[in-house]
Amino acid sequence: MTIIPIIKDEGRDGDLDKLQYSTVSWMNLLNIYIVLGYYENAEKSQKTKQENKHKLTKQKFNNEFIKNQIKEILNYKQSALHWNKSLLEEKFTSTFQQALNSYKNISDNTGVFTHSQASMGQYLKAVMLDFEEFKNISLKGSKMASERESVTVHKHEYLVDGRKANFCIENYLGGTYYLAPDEILYIKDQYYIQESKNSTRKGLPDLTDIQDGLFKLILYSNIDSINLNNQP
Repeated sequence: MTIIPIIKDEGRDGDLDKLQYSTVSWMNLLNIYIVLGYYENAEKSQKTKQENKHKLTKQKFNNEFIKNQIKEILNYKQSALHWNKSLLEEKFTSTFQQALNSYKNISDNTGVFTHSQASMGQYLKAVMLDFEEFKNISLKGSKMASERESVTVHKHEYLVDGRKANFCIENYLGGTYYLAPDEILYIKDQYYIQESKNSTRKGLPDLTDIQDGLFKLILYSNIDSINLNNQP
């Protein structure tokens, strides 16, 4: 199982992440049970106090909320796919609202401005009216991120021809993934999908980079058919 925060707001001058449909698809594919969480405590970042920036650190989950789900999973008789589907349909909106309320309290207690609650409320309202919007909004964001990555050149990244590719991969479980592999090489009538990770200060890339690469290899190695501009 894996514990995923439904929202992680690092403060107005930091990042804002929401649970994405593609993440749920990954977990369904790998038969991993999702435990939804939300943060109820945090502190103002000491590094940004002097700069008068609004950032949060040391965020802590509501533990009881998580423990109750873990107990349910331990007694659950069906697959992760079934659990994850039921969890999102039954608890997504209420957990999202709990997270918003919690961040309002965190903001009041720390003096750190968080991202707009109004826009987050509009997002939640759209999902409540039609849960399919969770998928639509998430996939739109994933597609845009994939397109940005395909034109981004990293300082320590070496590409043979300097160009990246864009993929949209779909599976029979209803998962949709927008990905930007580093290269597709054509060598002796074979196509090679290449995913590369680099490190500047250590012998190996970070663990999260390695996990990201392994997740993608699971998808790439199970491709049954592929089309480019509607041609096999």
